[in-house]
Amino acid sequence: MEIVGVISLLAGIIQLVILIIIIVKFLLLVKDVNEIKEKMTIPSCDFKTEFYKWYSCGNVERAKEVLVNEIGKSYEFEQLVAGGNPKYMDDMKEQLKKKYQTEIALSGIELNLNCLTK
Repeated sequence: MEIVGVISLLAGIIQLVILIIIIVKFLLLVKDVNEIKEKMTIPSCDFKTEFYKWYSCGNVERAKEVLVNEIGKSYEFEQLVAGGNPKYMDDMKEQLKKKYQTEIALSGIELNLNCLTK
């Protein structure tokens, strides 16, 4: 009878440990998803403020520099640099151009993203 009690206690402890591990893994997953969401959001307000500040003052070169720095930090650009299958890479190029289309047009820069996929 004592053995049954000890076995039940051990089973309960094992279940508790497994539950704690599952909770920790879930919290890590939530953290990772939030990081991915942050990388895939629209350009930050800080970027737009900085870009349009320089552009409105007539300092287009400084505005271009701000734009290029922001593009370099984007999720899509990181994926292009990392490489992948051609269809995915084309999708990343289009998303990147769409994300910054207004600022690219205003600054007059031309993105040569094809060099990243070779």
